[in-house]
Amino acid sequence: MKGRRSNPERIIPKLREAEVELAKDHSVTEVAKKLGISKQTYYRWRKEYGPLTMAQPSVSVSRTGVAAAFVPRHDPAVMMKPLRPGRRCVYAWAIAAAAIGAGGAVSQEMTDSTRQRESNGTGGTQMKPPGVLGRLRYTKGRAGLDEAPKLILNSDCSNFFVTHGPEEMTLEGVQSFVDDFVGTQVAYLFINPNAQRTVYRSKVWDSYLDVDIGKLPEPLREANQRLCQRYQLLERRGLDPIAVWVARCREKGISPWLTMRMNDLHTVHLPDSPLNSRFWREHPEYWRVPSSINDDHFTADRCAERAFDFAHPEVRAYHMRLIREFLERYDVDGIDLDWMRFWAHFAPGRERQGCAILNDVMADVRRLTDEWSRRRGHAVKVCARVPSHPQNARGLGLDGVAWAKQGLVDWLVPTPFWFTSNPDIPIELWLELMGPASKKIVLAGGIELRLHTNRVLPGPTYNDIEGARGEIVSVLDRGAQHVYLFNFFFPTPAPGPIWTPAQFREFLKDGAVLDKVLAKPRRHIVTFDDALPPGVPVACLLPARLEGTRPAEFRIYTGPAPRSGRAVIRAGLSGKPGLDAAQIKARINGHPCEAVKAQGLPQGELSVCDEFKIKRELHFPVAPKNMNHGYNLVELMLAKPAEPQEIVWVEIRIEPKQGA
Repeated sequence: MKGRRSNPERIIPKLREAEVELAKDHSVTEVAKKLGISKQTYYRWRKEYGPLTMAQPSVSVSRTGVAAAFVPRHDPAVMMKPLRPGRRCVYAWAIAAAAIGAGGAVSQEMTDSTRQRESNGTGGTQMKPPGVLGRLRYTKGRAGLDEAPKLILNSDCSNFFVTHGPEEMTLEGVQSFVDDFVGTQVAYLFINPNAQRTVYRSKVWDSYLDVDIGKLPEPLREANQRLCQRYQLLERRGLDPIAVWVARCREKGISPWLTMRMNDLHTVHLPDSPLNSRFWREHPEYWRVPSSINDDHFTADRCAERAFDFAHPEVRAYHMRLIREFLERYDVDGIDLDWMRFWAHFAPGRERQGCAILNDVMADVRRLTDEWSRRRGHAVKVCARVPSHPQNARGLGLDGVAWAKQGLVDWLVPTPFWFTSNPDIPIELWLELMGPASKKIVLAGGIELRLHTNRVLPGPTYNDIEGARGEIVSVLDRGAQHVYLFNFFFPTPAPGPIWTPAQFREFLKDGAVLDKVLAKPRRHIVTFDDALPPGVPVACLLPARLEGTRPAEFRIYTGPAPRSGRAVIRAGLSGKPGLDAAQIKARINGHPCEAVKAQGLPQGELSVCDEFKIKRELHFPVAPKNMNHGYNLVELMLAKPAEPQEIVWVEIRIEPKQGA
């Protein structure tokens, strides 16, 4: 049996046949069944022999030598002494050495992603290639894991078009969108070409260029008309904004990526809207809850019921066609699969079974990016946005930990959905669960612009610059490599005075430089996790009821403990009877904090917004020496029995001493 498994003459034709079938949009499961092997066998062969492209010539592998184009990675002719007894060591660089020695071309399957999979999956340790072989790795347009933290800015398919007028729909105007980020910490621009349609004229999906503007329904009719008019104006002028931005990014030293919304639901509550794709409209049987089409009382807050169900092969093939077109059409450094737009991808109750299906999808995408890495001559990486907590992600079919361990992603972004930002993303838990694979994965912490403290508040409300700084401190302190900004529209993310263009510019310049962020005021606000599997209760700490003298407890991650300056617990209470007479006290990590009269918050801060119904605001100064590095436990309670009160807002604000 062992001899059969290691027989290249038998395995190589099967791998080549698999590549052909996968290129026809068949899943790994379907291909493995056709070849008479298991998925595990396919993945093991692919790990041992590498991705075999259809364009490669057939080769015979000698047991005493190395063919220029292909070598089994465990062949004795290229193996060296194992670093650990009984475990296979992988030396993919030996393939390149053999190719050079034979006068052939260097194998272009030597991408970073392939190297990562080689060192993760077999339990062996990859030796660093010596001499010239060490310079064969692709480096153009890529950052290593030792790169200083930077900002990743997600620019959705409406950002530029809703913030710029028709007079700016020119080559220079489109280029200026990238130019605005020069001189900031934005090192990666993730460009979004699609929602349910594409912003360019696609051969495989419907385009916004074909939308009948006169048939756009309310609400937001005027905004969507303006959006589609901008797309169409650019086409008449012969401009593809995506191509312009990619080229401009390269000119300005910013890494261009594409980010694909995998299940956009913005207008599914209006099934006849021309913004929806024909494929979605004509196939309700592919929805998560097909019967919702007959619901005359369907509302936008139930939009997840009309998301695509990726259990259907037709749905997967439909999305793979667009991914393939993206890679063919644009020369980018990577593709970001945005599984958080939106987060529901399987029929209710079938999410966990969806893990295997999406694992196959990610494997198919990896195969495509490996192929395009070879064609482009530089690595084309894979990123995925997933829910904040690994358990919730897996419960939704989005097993980011497995993707990292199997080498299916290069980057991973744990992030909130949209309802609220989440300042408590457990980056350290992701790293722990990934194990050794975490050393090969770029883990970026996701920050959302919107902010709520519980599920029942109206909106929209927005994070401000101090709240965003607090989240940057949290994710970087917990081990994130970069910071991923979502819904941060340029030139100003939210209406003033919450954000001004000058504030946003300052924010982007400070970026993810932790020392700079720590030197400025920041807020650590209690919110909640807004992306959970169906049936899992939402863990909202707010509103919290104060009754008797029992404390309400809040665990807040604040990063490094301040050594100087000021820190204050800020709490907001709603208008319950007896509010004015109620005496509230606070502790932090068991240390009492004396209340002081609130002097009012700086203009534009969120906790004074009417949406949070704050009728009384309390400030409790905190001695820096009483604060922990990491989590701090805040307790709020009635000083003596009185009428019950309700807390609707809690935060810790830290203002470092200037020049400290």
